[in-house]
Amino acid sequence: LSKPMGIVKIDFGDIAAPDSTWNVADTVDDNYGAGVASEVPEFQALDTLGNLTRLFVTTDELFFGNSDATGDAAAEGQDYIFLAVPGSIVAHPSAGALTANIYLDNLDPGKTYNLEMLARRDAIGNRSAEYHINDGLTQIVNAENNTTTTVWTGVSPDENGRIKLTIDKTNYQTAAGFGYINWLIITEN
Repeated sequence: LSKPMGIVKIDFGDIAAPDSTWNVADTVDDNYGAGVASEVPEFQALDTLGNLTRLFVTTDELFFGNSDATGDAAAEGQDYIFLAVPGSIVAHPSAGALTANIYLDNLDPGKTYNLEMLARRDAIGNRSAEYHINDGLTQIVNAENNTTTTVWTGVSPDENGRIKLTIDKTNYQTAAGFGYINWLIITEN
């Protein structure tokens, strides 16, 4: 763990990343229309120089992706995975969840990390969610046409080297309601 990790950029979704400095993290099944949620399979991240890092990334099996290259994600130039409040997918009202987690594992428990993320969707409606780091450090983000990034500084992993980012719709659960994440940048201090 003593080797510096550097900067890791994660682009969530299935549209090509902006450049080769990004890790692309997409859900196993992007079948939003069928109401099928899935996870981002665990992967070992590369830093912005292309070096393999100790960081492993995965998610709960509660996210949806958008695989429609002609759909809104491509038209917006925004790529994302998202959480859907139950009742938000009209054809599949029982699909969805109120919270879902992204896990950053194998970090150095003796170091701190800065996290910067974008949550954006070019749409109107219930797009607000709480974003928690390690069940605390909460920020509320409205992803509706949002262009402002959210930043957490000096975040410590738990004793096992994990930082957990939770997207939480508990206080914003009116259907149709969604919580998004487009990208995440992790910098080791």
